[in-house]
Amino acid sequence: MEQVFFKNIQHTIISELQEASQNIQIAVCWFTNQAIFDVLAQKASQNVSISLILLDDYANKREEGLRFNDLIGLGVKLYFSDKPAPIHHKFCIIDNATLLTGSYDWTYFSESKAVENLMLIKENQPIIDAFASEFMMLTSVLSPVASVATYSMAEGLINDIFGLKQYLSEDVYLQALQADENGEDLKALNLMHHSAQIDEYKAEVQQEFIKEKTTVSSEATSQETQTEEPQEEVVVYTSRGLGGFSPTPAPEEEIAEITPNESVEIPEVIQENQTEIVDNQAIENQVMEENPIEINTQVVEFHENTTPENQSIEVNVTINQATDNPPIEEAIPTPEPVFNAEAESLIQQGELAYQQNRYDDAVQFFSQAIAIQGNSAKAFLNIAIVKWRQGRFGEQAEYAAQSIQHDPTNNKAFNTLALAQDKMGNTLEAINNYTKALELSPDNYSYLWNRAVALKMMGRRQEAVLDFTKVVKLCNQVVMSQPNNQNAKQTLNAAMKEMGS
Repeated sequence: MEQVFFKNIQHTIISELQEASQNIQIAVCWFTNQAIFDVLAQKASQNVSISLILLDDYANKREEGLRFNDLIGLGVKLYFSDKPAPIHHKFCIIDNATLLTGSYDWTYFSESKAVENLMLIKENQPIIDAFASEFMMLTSVLSPVASVATYSMAEGLINDIFGLKQYLSEDVYLQALQADENGEDLKALNLMHHSAQIDEYKAEVQQEFIKEKTTVSSEATSQETQTEEPQEEVVVYTSRGLGGFSPTPAPEEEIAEITPNESVEIPEVIQENQTEIVDNQAIENQVMEENPIEINTQVVEFHENTTPENQSIEVNVTINQATDNPPIEEAIPTPEPVFNAEAESLIQQGELAYQQNRYDDAVQFFSQAIAIQGNSAKAFLNIAIVKWRQGRFGEQAEYAAQSIQHDPTNNKAFNTLALAQDKMGNTLEAINNYTKALELSPDNYSYLWNRAVALKMMGRRQEAVLDFTKVVKLCNQVVMSQPNNQNAKQTLNAAMKEMGS
Protein backbone atom coordinates (compact mmCIF):
# COMPACT_ATOMS: atom_id res chain seq x y z
CA MET A 1 0.00 0.00 0.00
CA GLU A 2 1.31 3.42 -0.97
CA GLN A 3 -0.27 6.78 -0.19
CA VAL A 4 0.98 10.28 -0.97
CA PHE A 5 0.19 13.35 1.13
CA PHE A 6 0.65 16.99 0.26
CA LYS A 7 -1.33 18.55 3.11
CA ASN A 8 -1.77 17.89 6.84
CA ILE A 9 1.50 15.97 6.83
CA GLN A 10 2.13 16.55 10.54
CA HIS A 11 -1.17 14.82 11.32
CA THR A 12 -0.21 11.80 9.21
CA ILE A 13 3.19 11.45 10.89
CA ILE A 14 1.72 11.70 14.38
CA SER A 15 -1.01 9.17 13.56
CA GLU A 16 1.51 6.60 12.33
CA LEU A 17 3.92 7.20 15.24
CA GLN A 18 1.11 6.60 17.71
CA GLU A 19 0.66 3.10 16.24
CA ALA A 20 4.27 2.12 16.99
CA SER A 21 4.67 -0.75 19.43
CA GLN A 22 8.26 -2.00 18.94
CA ASN A 23 10.69 0.45 17.35
CA ILE A 24 10.99 3.74 15.48
CA GLN A 25 13.97 4.72 13.31
CA ILE A 26 14.11 8.35 12.19
CA ALA A 27 16.54 10.14 9.89
CA VAL A 28 15.60 13.77 9.27
CA CYS A 29 17.64 16.86 8.55
CA TRP A 30 15.84 19.31 10.84
CA PHE A 31 13.49 18.68 13.75
CA THR A 32 11.75 21.58 15.53
CA ASN A 33 8.11 20.40 15.72
CA GLN A 34 7.02 20.15 19.36
CA ALA A 35 3.88 18.09 18.65
CA ILE A 36 5.85 15.32 16.94
CA PHE A 37 8.51 15.53 19.67
CA ASP A 38 5.83 14.97 22.35
CA VAL A 39 4.62 11.80 20.62
CA LEU A 40 8.17 10.44 20.52
CA ALA A 41 8.59 11.19 24.23
CA GLN A 42 5.35 9.38 24.95
CA LYS A 43 6.41 6.33 22.94
CA ALA A 44 9.84 6.29 24.58
CA SER A 45 8.16 6.25 27.99
CA GLN A 46 6.20 3.21 26.77
CA ASN A 47 9.49 1.37 26.11
CA VAL A 48 9.33 1.68 22.34
CA SER A 49 12.92 1.60 21.02
CA ILE A 50 13.69 4.87 19.22
CA SER A 51 16.76 5.89 17.23
CA LEU A 52 17.03 9.38 15.78
CA ILE A 53 19.62 10.88 13.38
CA LEU A 54 19.74 14.65 12.89
CA LEU A 55 21.94 17.20 11.17
CA ASP A 56 24.61 18.64 13.46
CA ASP A 57 23.70 22.32 13.25
CA TYR A 58 22.19 25.26 15.09
CA ALA A 59 18.58 24.50 14.14
CA ASN A 60 18.76 21.19 16.02
CA LYS A 61 21.20 22.19 18.78
CA ARG A 62 20.13 25.62 19.99
CA GLU A 63 19.23 26.45 23.57
CA GLU A 64 15.71 27.49 22.53
CA GLY A 65 15.10 24.33 20.51
CA LEU A 66 13.59 20.97 21.38
CA ARG A 67 14.79 19.34 24.60
CA PHE A 68 16.55 16.37 23.04
CA ASN A 69 18.30 15.61 26.34
CA ASP A 70 14.87 14.66 27.69
CA LEU A 71 14.55 12.05 24.94
CA ILE A 72 18.02 10.73 25.74
CA GLY A 73 16.92 10.43 29.37
CA LEU A 74 14.00 8.29 28.20
CA GLY A 75 16.35 5.90 26.40
CA VAL A 76 16.26 7.35 22.89
CA LYS A 77 19.47 6.89 20.88
CA LEU A 78 20.32 10.24 19.34
CA TYR A 79 22.92 10.64 16.60
CA PHE A 80 24.21 13.73 14.82
CA SER A 81 25.55 13.32 11.29
CA ASP A 82 29.15 14.34 10.81
CA LYS A 83 29.96 17.54 8.92
CA PRO A 84 31.85 15.93 6.01
CA ALA A 85 28.67 13.98 5.16
CA PRO A 86 25.71 16.03 6.44
CA ILE A 87 22.42 14.21 6.51
CA HIS A 88 19.63 15.45 4.27
CA HIS A 89 17.32 12.42 4.58
CA LYS A 90 13.69 12.65 5.60
CA PHE A 91 12.41 9.18 6.45
CA CYS A 92 11.01 7.20 9.34
CA ILE A 93 10.59 3.43 9.75
CA ILE A 94 7.99 2.18 12.24
CA ASP A 95 8.03 -1.43 13.53
CA ASN A 96 9.91 -2.47 10.37
CA ALA A 97 6.56 -2.44 8.59
CA THR A 98 5.76 1.19 7.84
CA LEU A 99 7.85 3.75 5.96
CA LEU A 100 7.33 7.52 5.90
CA THR A 101 9.52 9.37 3.39
CA GLY A 102 9.46 12.49 1.22
CA SER A 103 10.61 16.09 1.22
CA TYR A 104 9.08 16.98 4.59
CA ASP A 105 11.36 18.00 7.45
CA TRP A 106 9.87 17.82 10.91
CA THR A 107 9.66 21.58 11.28
CA TYR A 108 7.08 24.35 11.48
CA PHE A 109 8.45 25.73 8.22
CA SER A 110 7.69 22.50 6.37
CA GLU A 111 4.25 22.21 7.94
CA SER A 112 3.11 25.82 7.55
CA LYS A 113 4.93 27.38 4.61
CA ALA A 114 6.95 25.11 2.33
CA VAL A 115 5.38 23.00 -0.42
CA GLU A 116 6.17 19.46 0.72
CA ASN A 117 5.24 15.82 0.17
CA LEU A 118 5.12 12.65 2.23
CA MET A 119 4.77 9.07 1.02
CA LEU A 120 3.35 6.39 3.32
CA ILE A 121 4.44 2.88 2.34
CA LYS A 122 3.19 -0.36 3.88
CA GLU A 123 3.23 -4.00 2.75
CA ASN A 124 6.23 -3.37 0.51
CA GLN A 125 9.01 -5.03 2.47
CA PRO A 126 11.81 -4.71 -0.12
CA ILE A 127 11.48 -0.92 -0.11
CA ILE A 128 11.22 -0.76 3.69
CA ASP A 129 14.22 -3.06 4.08
CA ALA A 130 16.27 -0.86 1.74
CA PHE A 131 15.65 2.17 3.96
CA ALA A 132 16.37 0.06 7.07
CA SER A 133 19.73 -0.89 5.56
CA GLU A 134 20.52 2.76 4.90
CA PHE A 135 19.66 3.61 8.49
CA MET A 136 21.89 0.80 9.76
CA MET A 137 24.74 2.00 7.57
CA LEU A 138 24.39 5.55 8.93
CA THR A 139 24.38 4.50 12.58
CA SER A 140 27.32 2.14 12.03
CA VAL A 141 29.64 5.10 11.42
CA LEU A 142 28.13 7.38 14.08
CA SER A 143 28.01 7.20 17.87
CA PRO A 144 24.97 8.06 19.99
CA VAL A 145 25.48 11.19 22.07
CA ALA A 146 25.25 11.05 25.87
CA SER A 147 23.89 14.59 25.98
CA VAL A 148 23.35 17.49 23.60
CA ALA A 149 25.71 20.43 23.97
CA THR A 150 23.87 23.38 22.48
CA TYR A 151 25.47 25.81 20.05
CA SER A 152 25.72 29.51 20.76
CA MET A 153 24.40 31.65 17.94
CA ALA A 154 27.95 32.49 16.79
CA GLU A 155 28.88 28.79 16.74
CA GLY A 156 25.66 28.04 14.92
CA LEU A 157 26.40 30.50 12.13
CA ILE A 158 29.90 29.07 11.75
CA ASN A 159 28.38 25.59 11.41
CA ASP A 160 25.58 26.79 9.13
CA ILE A 161 25.92 23.94 6.64
CA PHE A 162 22.78 24.48 4.57
CA GLY A 163 22.31 28.24 4.97
CA LEU A 164 19.77 27.96 7.75
CA LYS A 165 19.72 31.53 8.97
CA GLN A 166 16.61 32.53 7.06
CA TYR A 167 15.00 29.09 7.32
CA LEU A 168 15.34 28.90 11.09
CA SER A 169 14.28 32.51 11.63
CA GLU A 170 11.13 31.89 9.64
CA ASP A 171 10.53 28.57 11.41
CA VAL A 172 10.68 30.21 14.84
CA TYR A 173 8.47 33.02 13.56
CA LEU A 174 5.82 30.49 12.45
CA GLN A 175 6.10 28.77 15.81
CA ALA A 176 5.44 32.16 17.44
CA LEU A 177 2.32 32.63 15.35
CA GLN A 178 1.08 29.23 16.46
CA ALA A 179 1.72 30.15 20.10
CA ASP A 180 -0.19 33.37 19.54
CA GLU A 181 -3.14 31.42 18.12
CA ASN A 182 -3.08 29.26 21.26
CA GLY A 183 -3.28 32.36 23.46
CA GLU A 184 0.30 32.00 24.73
CA ASP A 185 1.22 35.67 24.37
CA LEU A 186 4.40 35.61 26.46
CA LYS A 187 5.74 32.55 24.66
CA ALA A 188 4.89 34.15 21.32
CA LEU A 189 6.77 37.32 22.23
CA ASN A 190 9.82 35.32 23.35
CA LEU A 191 9.80 33.36 20.12
CA MET A 192 9.50 36.57 18.10
CA HIS A 193 12.52 37.92 19.95
CA HIS A 194 14.46 34.72 19.23
CA SER A 195 13.52 34.92 15.54
CA ALA A 196 14.90 38.47 15.40
CA GLN A 197 18.09 37.32 17.14
CA ILE A 198 18.67 34.68 14.49
CA ASP A 199 18.12 37.05 11.58
CA GLU A 200 18.27 40.79 12.11
CA TYR A 201 15.81 41.37 9.29
CA LYS A 202 13.10 39.78 11.46
CA ALA A 203 13.53 42.61 13.96
CA GLU A 204 11.04 44.79 12.09
CA VAL A 205 8.52 41.94 12.11
CA GLN A 206 9.12 41.49 15.81
CA GLN A 207 8.44 45.15 16.50
CA GLU A 208 5.18 45.03 14.57
CA PHE A 209 4.15 41.96 16.54
CA ILE A 210 4.97 43.65 19.84
CA LYS A 211 2.89 46.66 18.83
CA GLU A 212 -0.11 44.40 18.43
CA LYS A 213 0.47 42.76 21.80
CA THR A 214 1.15 45.79 23.95
CA THR A 215 -1.20 48.54 25.05
CA VAL A 216 -0.66 51.81 23.23
CA SER A 217 -2.95 54.68 22.49
CA SER A 218 -5.27 54.08 19.58
CA GLU A 219 -3.88 57.12 17.81
CA ALA A 220 -0.30 55.91 18.08
CA THR A 221 -1.31 52.44 17.02
CA SER A 222 -3.07 53.70 13.92
CA GLN A 223 -0.04 55.74 12.94
CA GLU A 224 2.59 53.10 13.62
CA THR A 225 0.90 50.06 12.13
CA GLN A 226 0.01 51.57 8.78
CA THR A 227 1.77 49.65 6.04
CA GLU A 228 2.28 50.36 2.41
CA GLU A 229 0.77 48.32 -0.34
CA PRO A 230 2.96 45.38 -1.46
CA GLN A 231 5.40 46.49 -4.11
CA GLU A 232 5.69 44.73 -7.41
CA GLU A 233 8.96 43.00 -8.07
CA VAL A 234 10.81 44.15 -11.17
CA VAL A 235 13.72 42.27 -12.67
CA VAL A 236 16.98 44.11 -13.26
CA TYR A 237 19.69 42.64 -15.42
CA THR A 238 23.45 42.99 -15.11
CA SER A 239 26.40 41.78 -17.11
CA ARG A 240 26.52 38.63 -15.03
CA GLY A 241 22.85 37.74 -15.10
CA LEU A 242 22.11 38.85 -11.56
CA GLY A 243 20.02 41.81 -10.54
CA GLY A 244 17.89 43.73 -8.09
CA PHE A 245 14.40 45.14 -8.22
CA SER A 246 12.63 48.46 -8.32
CA PRO A 247 10.08 49.27 -5.64
CA THR A 248 8.29 51.92 -7.67
CA PRO A 249 7.91 50.94 -11.30
CA ALA A 250 5.79 53.18 -13.47
CA PRO A 251 2.54 51.52 -14.63
CA GLU A 252 3.62 51.51 -18.25
CA GLU A 253 7.04 49.98 -17.60
CA GLU A 254 7.98 46.73 -19.28
CA ILE A 255 10.57 44.18 -18.26
CA ALA A 256 13.27 43.21 -20.69
CA GLU A 257 12.86 39.60 -21.74
CA ILE A 258 15.12 36.86 -20.40
CA THR A 259 16.81 34.72 -22.99
CA PRO A 260 16.73 31.17 -21.49
CA ASN A 261 20.35 30.21 -22.00
CA GLU A 262 21.90 33.64 -22.06
CA SER A 263 24.86 33.93 -19.74
CA VAL A 264 25.37 37.68 -20.13
CA GLU A 265 22.39 39.96 -19.77
CA ILE A 266 21.52 43.61 -20.05
CA PRO A 267 22.28 45.90 -17.12
CA GLU A 268 19.15 47.99 -17.34
CA VAL A 269 15.77 47.88 -19.03
CA ILE A 270 14.84 50.93 -21.01
CA GLN A 271 12.92 52.84 -18.37
CA GLU A 272 14.34 55.62 -16.30
CA ASN A 273 13.06 54.33 -12.95
CA GLN A 274 13.55 50.62 -13.57
CA THR A 275 16.81 49.80 -11.85
CA GLU A 276 16.62 51.11 -8.34
CA ILE A 277 16.90 48.54 -5.59
CA VAL A 278 14.53 48.37 -2.64
CA ASP A 279 15.36 51.19 -0.30
CA ASN A 280 15.29 49.60 3.12
CA GLN A 281 18.23 49.78 5.49
CA ALA A 282 21.07 51.78 3.94
CA ILE A 283 24.55 50.34 4.27
CA GLU A 284 27.80 52.22 4.32
CA ASN A 285 29.26 52.70 0.85
CA GLN A 286 32.63 51.02 0.56
CA VAL A 287 34.94 53.56 -1.12
CA MET A 288 37.71 51.97 -3.10
CA GLU A 289 40.48 54.37 -2.16
CA GLU A 290 40.99 56.64 0.82
CA ASN A 291 40.56 59.85 -1.16
CA PRO A 292 37.15 60.99 -2.33
CA ILE A 293 36.14 60.51 -5.95
CA GLU A 294 35.62 63.50 -8.19
CA ILE A 295 34.23 63.95 -11.68
CA ASN A 296 36.84 65.24 -14.12
CA THR A 297 37.17 65.55 -17.86
CA GLN A 298 39.59 63.12 -19.45
CA VAL A 299 40.25 61.20 -22.64
CA VAL A 300 39.84 57.47 -22.02
CA GLU A 301 41.09 54.84 -24.43
CA PHE A 302 38.64 52.00 -25.04
CA HIS A 303 40.23 48.94 -26.64
CA GLU A 304 37.66 47.13 -28.75
CA ASN A 305 40.10 44.67 -30.34
CA THR A 306 43.73 43.70 -30.19
CA THR A 307 44.78 44.93 -33.65
CA PRO A 308 47.08 47.93 -34.19
CA GLU A 309 44.11 49.85 -35.56
CA ASN A 310 42.65 50.29 -32.08
CA GLN A 311 40.96 53.63 -31.83
CA SER A 312 40.43 55.82 -28.82
CA ILE A 313 37.09 57.43 -28.13
CA GLU A 314 36.89 60.76 -26.41
CA VAL A 315 34.66 60.46 -23.39
CA ASN A 316 33.81 63.67 -21.66
CA VAL A 317 33.03 62.15 -18.27
CA THR A 318 34.90 59.53 -16.32
CA ILE A 319 36.02 59.00 -12.74
CA ASN A 320 39.42 59.91 -11.35
CA GLN A 321 40.77 59.71 -7.86
CA ALA A 322 41.28 63.08 -6.21
CA THR A 323 44.87 64.17 -5.87
CA ASP A 324 46.53 66.17 -3.15
CA ASN A 325 45.50 69.35 -4.92
CA PRO A 326 42.67 71.37 -3.36
CA PRO A 327 39.30 69.82 -4.18
CA ILE A 328 37.45 71.35 -7.07
CA GLU A 329 34.24 73.13 -6.34
CA GLU A 330 31.12 71.06 -6.54
CA ALA A 331 29.56 71.36 -9.94
CA ILE A 332 26.23 73.09 -10.25
CA PRO A 333 23.56 70.41 -10.75
CA THR A 334 22.52 70.03 -14.36
CA PRO A 335 18.95 71.30 -14.75
CA GLU A 336 16.43 68.72 -15.87
CA PRO A 337 15.60 69.04 -19.57
CA VAL A 338 12.31 70.68 -20.41
CA PHE A 339 9.72 68.09 -21.33
CA ASN A 340 9.37 67.74 -25.07
CA ALA A 341 6.31 65.77 -26.13
CA GLU A 342 7.67 64.93 -29.59
CA ALA A 343 10.98 63.65 -28.23
CA GLU A 344 9.22 61.66 -25.51
CA SER A 345 6.94 60.04 -28.10
CA LEU A 346 9.98 58.96 -30.11
CA ILE A 347 11.62 57.54 -26.97
CA GLN A 348 8.51 55.51 -26.23
CA GLN A 349 8.48 54.17 -29.79
CA GLY A 350 12.14 53.26 -29.37
CA GLU A 351 11.38 51.44 -26.14
CA LEU A 352 8.69 49.41 -27.89
CA ALA A 353 11.07 48.53 -30.72
CA TYR A 354 13.67 47.48 -28.15
CA GLN A 355 11.19 45.18 -26.41
CA GLN A 356 10.50 43.61 -29.81
CA ASN A 357 14.25 43.09 -30.43
CA ARG A 358 14.22 45.60 -33.28
CA TYR A 359 17.44 47.15 -32.09
CA ASP A 360 18.33 49.17 -35.19
CA ASP A 361 14.84 50.70 -35.25
CA ALA A 362 15.17 51.49 -31.55
CA VAL A 363 18.45 53.33 -32.12
CA GLN A 364 16.86 55.29 -34.96
CA PHE A 365 13.95 56.43 -32.75
CA PHE A 366 16.28 57.43 -29.92
CA SER A 367 18.57 59.28 -32.33
CA GLN A 368 15.59 61.21 -33.69
CA ALA A 369 14.68 62.14 -30.13
CA ILE A 370 18.22 63.43 -29.56
CA ALA A 371 18.00 65.47 -32.76
CA ILE A 372 14.94 67.20 -31.31
CA GLN A 373 16.16 67.38 -27.71
CA GLY A 374 19.94 67.24 -27.66
CA ASN A 375 20.25 67.02 -23.87
CA SER A 376 18.00 63.97 -23.40
CA ALA A 377 20.07 61.84 -21.02
CA LYS A 378 17.50 59.06 -21.23
CA ALA A 379 17.77 58.78 -25.02
CA PHE A 380 21.57 58.57 -24.84
CA LEU A 381 21.36 55.93 -22.09
CA ASN A 382 18.82 53.90 -24.03
CA ILE A 383 21.11 53.82 -27.07
CA ALA A 384 23.94 52.66 -24.80
CA ILE A 385 21.74 49.81 -23.58
CA VAL A 386 20.88 48.78 -27.13
CA LYS A 387 24.59 48.80 -27.96
CA TRP A 388 25.11 46.43 -25.02
CA ARG A 389 22.62 44.05 -26.56
CA GLN A 390 24.42 44.32 -29.89
CA GLY A 391 27.82 43.71 -28.31
CA ARG A 392 29.14 47.09 -29.44
CA PHE A 393 30.81 47.99 -26.19
CA GLY A 394 32.85 50.93 -27.46
CA GLU A 395 29.70 52.67 -28.69
CA GLN A 396 27.96 51.67 -25.47
CA ALA A 397 30.64 53.47 -23.47
CA GLU A 398 30.45 56.55 -25.69
CA TYR A 399 26.68 56.94 -25.38
CA ALA A 400 26.67 56.16 -21.64
CA ALA A 401 29.28 58.88 -21.13
CA GLN A 402 27.18 61.37 -23.07
CA SER A 403 24.20 60.44 -20.90
CA ILE A 404 26.31 61.20 -17.83
CA GLN A 405 27.37 64.52 -19.33
CA HIS A 406 23.73 65.57 -19.52
CA ASP A 407 22.77 64.02 -16.17
CA PRO A 408 25.71 63.36 -13.82
CA THR A 409 23.33 62.09 -11.14
CA ASN A 410 22.17 59.07 -13.17
CA ASN A 411 23.52 55.99 -11.41
CA LYS A 412 22.29 53.73 -14.22
CA ALA A 413 24.43 55.55 -16.75
CA PHE A 414 27.56 55.14 -14.63
CA ASN A 415 26.85 51.41 -14.25
CA THR A 416 26.26 51.06 -17.99
CA LEU A 417 29.54 52.86 -18.75
CA ALA A 418 31.35 50.60 -16.27
CA LEU A 419 29.87 47.46 -17.86
CA ALA A 420 31.24 48.50 -21.23
CA GLN A 421 34.66 49.27 -19.78
CA ASP A 422 34.60 45.92 -17.97
CA LYS A 423 33.88 44.13 -21.24
CA MET A 424 36.73 45.90 -23.02
CA GLY A 425 39.25 45.05 -20.33
CA ASN A 426 39.44 48.52 -18.79
CA THR A 427 38.79 47.09 -15.37
CA LEU A 428 40.20 49.94 -13.31
CA GLU A 429 38.01 52.49 -15.07
CA ALA A 430 35.05 50.14 -14.63
CA ILE A 431 35.70 49.91 -10.89
CA ASN A 432 35.78 53.67 -10.62
CA ASN A 433 32.47 54.05 -12.40
CA TYR A 434 30.80 51.24 -10.44
CA THR A 435 31.90 53.19 -7.37
CA LYS A 436 30.26 56.35 -8.71
CA ALA A 437 27.05 54.43 -9.38
CA LEU A 438 27.16 53.18 -5.80
CA GLU A 439 27.70 56.67 -4.44
CA LEU A 440 24.43 57.58 -6.10
CA SER A 441 22.66 54.33 -5.19
CA PRO A 442 24.44 52.74 -2.18
CA ASP A 443 21.97 49.88 -1.70
CA ASN A 444 22.02 48.55 -5.26
CA TYR A 445 23.37 45.03 -4.89
CA SER A 446 23.73 44.65 -8.67
CA TYR A 447 26.30 47.45 -8.74
CA LEU A 448 28.04 45.98 -5.69
CA TRP A 449 28.19 42.58 -7.36
CA ASN A 450 29.63 44.07 -10.55
CA ARG A 451 32.30 45.98 -8.63
CA ALA A 452 33.16 42.99 -6.45
CA VAL A 453 33.79 40.78 -9.47
CA ALA A 454 35.89 43.51 -11.11
CA LEU A 455 37.93 43.94 -7.91
CA LYS A 456 38.49 40.20 -7.80
CA MET A 457 39.73 40.26 -11.39
CA MET A 458 42.20 42.99 -10.42
CA GLY A 459 43.54 40.82 -7.60
CA ARG A 460 42.08 43.09 -4.93
CA ARG A 461 40.56 40.19 -3.04
CA GLN A 462 40.10 41.89 0.32
CA GLU A 463 38.07 44.74 -1.17
CA ALA A 464 36.05 42.26 -3.23
CA VAL A 465 35.14 40.27 -0.11
CA LEU A 466 33.88 43.45 1.55
CA ASP A 467 31.57 44.04 -1.41
CA PHE A 468 30.45 40.41 -1.52
CA THR A 469 29.64 40.63 2.20
CA LYS A 470 27.43 43.64 1.62
CA VAL A 471 25.80 41.90 -1.35
CA VAL A 472 24.87 39.04 0.98
CA LYS A 473 23.39 41.44 3.53
CA LEU A 474 21.37 43.37 0.96
CA CYS A 475 20.13 40.24 -0.81
CA ASN A 476 19.10 38.72 2.51
CA GLN A 477 17.08 41.85 3.13
CA VAL A 478 15.40 41.69 -0.27
CA VAL A 479 14.66 37.96 -0.06
CA MET A 480 13.15 38.39 3.39
CA SER A 481 10.69 40.97 2.08
CA GLN A 482 10.34 39.44 -1.40
CA PRO A 483 10.64 35.63 -1.02
CA ASN A 484 10.00 35.04 -4.74
CA ASN A 485 12.75 37.36 -5.94
CA GLN A 486 14.86 34.85 -7.88
CA ASN A 487 17.48 37.44 -8.89
CA ALA A 488 18.19 38.25 -5.25
CA LYS A 489 18.38 34.55 -4.39
CA GLN A 490 20.77 33.84 -7.25
CA THR A 491 22.93 36.81 -6.34
CA LEU A 492 22.94 35.75 -2.69
CA ASN A 493 24.06 32.22 -3.54
CA ALA A 494 26.74 33.47 -5.93
CA ALA A 495 28.09 35.93 -3.36
CA MET A 496 28.18 33.26 -0.65
CA LYS A 497 30.16 31.00 -2.98
CA GLU A 498 32.60 33.80 -3.76
CA MET A 499 33.12 34.46 -0.05
CA GLY A 500 33.75 30.79 0.57
CA SER A 501 36.18 30.36 -2.33
